[in-house]
Amino acid sequence: MAETKLHIYIGKDALEEILICDDSYPNLHHIFNNHAVLCVNLTDPELDEILSDEDSELSQLSRNDVSIIALKDYFKALKEDQSIVIEKPRAMFFFDISKKEADVLSEKYGVIIQSETEMNDNILQLSFKRNFDKGDNLSGISDGWSNMLNGQTLPPSNSLIITDNYLFQNDVEGKLIGFENVKMILNAILPKNLCTVFHLLIVTPMPQKISPEKADQLNGMLKAYLRTIRDYEVQLEFVFNNTIHPRKLISNYFVLVCDKGFQLFHPQNKTIVHDENEVTLTSVLHDTRNTSGDTVLAISYKDIAKIRKGCSTLREQIIGGVKDPTKKIIGDTEKDKSIRNRLLN
Repeated sequence: MAETKLHIYIGKDALEEILICDDSYPNLHHIFNNHAVLCVNLTDPELDEILSDEDSELSQLSRNDVSIIALKDYFKALKEDQSIVIEKPRAMFFFDISKKEADVLSEKYGVIIQSETEMNDNILQLSFKRNFDKGDNLSGISDGWSNMLNGQTLPPSNSLIITDNYLFQNDVEGKLIGFENVKMILNAILPKNLCTVFHLLIVTPMPQKISPEKADQLNGMLKAYLRTIRDYEVQLEFVFNNTIHPRKLISNYFVLVCDKGFQLFHPQNKTIVHDENEVTLTSVLHDTRNTSGDTVLAISYKDIAKIRKGCSTLREQIIGGVKDPTKKIIGDTEKDKSIRNRLLN
């Protein structure tokens, strides 16, 4: 069964505060009650004792089919080595530290880390949409993507998957429009600072007009470009293969969708819209009250599962000796062509 919920790592007192003070934390309250697996800093006997009290907040929560897990040992490991948070790229952590310290750790590792004493109820309240006509000019201080997203506060991130079945289909004035737009997107959304390796996976078919040698060149060119815009290491993996139909960018806590793909801005006049398109950028649980249908988080998990399966199948074909020069796995992968992107693992 595909994962559909957000894992929350939190202490008992902070958890109970959110459950009791639903007026102060309406968004977190709904997430905890409907879209979360709650991992609490308790031992199993401690949790069992609390759940045996029918009037306790956690007991009432468990009766609503909310999964509550005691993970005292894991919290002990977190206290000894906070960097292990990167192993859970889509989780939300609450530590008994100040907000300033939590913000520093969140930026450092690219995951949501909050202070238990100053909790931000709006951490996942990102919802943005723009509709463009061909020829629109999004002028500003940089390219069209940076100008469009200027002012949007993105959640932290350390991983990214870009999937588009038509990413490299068109060239304009000698430049691949999809490739140039990917560069603009990355410049706009990659975190400015990070103290771990950022994982980037791009999945797209190889068009007939692009040779296998050209595909290798694109990988090298993008890797070199990334070194010019960010100081931290970016692990870049390219999978040239058929992928899911929706054109999406999936990060730890947000998803960006382009109705007609990522070929949004002209590759030369980078603030001019190449063709009509609609861009939607939302956090994975921006609509916390929507409990009747699939959340963005659940849909993204399903998409990731399909991408994972496609990558695994292609890897098996390559290892098995199937020769198809248009199907490739290149970049910073494992030697056996296994994908290392932490969102896929």
